[in-house]
Amino acid sequence: MRRPGILIFLFTLILASVGVSEHLGVPVNIPEAQLPLIGSSKEIPSFLAAHSFWVVFSAWLLLAIAVFRRGKGAARPA
Repeated sequence: MRRPGILIFLFTLILASVGVSEHLGVPVNIPEAQLPLIGSSKEIPSFLAAHSFWVVFSAWLLLAIAVFRRGKGAARPA
């Protein structure tokens, strides 16, 4: 096991906190914007609320992959 990079750690922290806050029903205000693939940003909160478990699970999975990946200078077992 090794330390994950700080950017991966921060990204998973943000992803997990968004997932937990949506599961608990904490209101999050997202400003109105037009997104090319989704259309309007009004659909994002309902998507996050419906899939909050998978958002938290993907954060955990990304952090687990970052911890267990091989480093550049890792010694190979004989």
